[in-house]
This record gives sequence, structure tokens and C-alpha cells, in this order.
Amino acid sequence: MTTTSKRPYAASTSVGIGRSKEEIQVELVRMNASKRLFYDDDEAHRAVVSFERAGVQYRITLPLADPDADRFQRTPARRFQRDPKQVREAWVQDCMERWRALAAYVKALRVAAEAGITTVERVLMPFAVGPQSGGRTVTEWIEAQLPSAYRQGMLPPLLPGVGEGPKQIGEGHDGAE
Repeated sequence: MTTTSKRPYAASTSVGIGRSKEEIQVELVRMNASKRLFYDDDEAHRAVVSFERAGVQYRITLPLADPDADRFQRTPARRFQRDPKQVREAWVQDCMERWRALAAYVKALRVAAEAGITTVERVLMPFAVGPQSGGRTVTEWIEAQLPSAYRQGMLPPLLPGVGEGPKQIGEGHDGAE
């Protein structure tokens, strides 16, 4: 039996972060985004891509690893201690991989919209900053609400148009086939 190791997308990429940002910029322009801003938040270990489209503000957050994390301090295979230059190189490589993945993701969003699978508005909706959300994106707001909805057991039907309104979890199932 052959096993494969789980490698991150773009593992060992040589494409720099700047090039990935340029590609994201091009994709955002193709989606008619304006007021594009890229910034790094070193303290929070994240990078942020903010932009506006059709009067709506959007924010995509790219989590970045802590450069002091153990996985950068030691080699993966034999766990040898790396020197500071090697630590920095390993961390930069990780950042490059993440930016490549984000560039591919943003391109995939645009391609899906252009293919008619969805719309630009729908693919960007998770990243929309709500007007009265305290600066949170739609995803951040929903993530905060979802656990409560599940705890209360109120779920919409899985198939739109089938059934009547939300049902309690377990309701309507007597176990008989």
C-alpha cells in the first residue's frame, strides 16, 4: 500500500509573495473591485486584502504562522535545530505557500462567476463587511450565530422547497423505514 504525505498547496513554490499579490490584484480588477489594499498585521500573524466593489466593502484575511513556531525552529524530518537564517527562510516559504493558495482561491472565485456557476456577489459575500456588524465580515458574523442556532435545534430543510419551515432536530423521524 502506498501512502501519500499531506503537503500544502504550492509546497516548495519559488513564486514570491509580491507576485502572488500582483495576481490577486489582477483578479480583483477583473471582478471590478476598487480601493484595493493589502496590509500585514505582524502582531496578529495575518495579512489582509481589503477592497470595495459596487459600494460594498470586503475583507479577506490570510492567517500567517507565527515565525517563532516550533515547526520553523526545527527541521521537519530529523528535528535538528535551525539557525536564525534557516528559521526565517522556512517561515517565508510558508508565507509564500499561503499567498499562492490565496491567489489560486481568488482566481477560482472569479472563474466560477465567469462560468455562470455563481455570481461575483455570491462568491464575495462571505467577505462582505456588514454595515452594522461592528466591522465583522458576513462569515465572522454567521460563525458567531451558528452554534446558537444548532443548540436551539432550529434548522431549515436541507432541500429548498421541500417541507414546511424550520424543524427541530430529530423531529419527524420515528425510526421506521
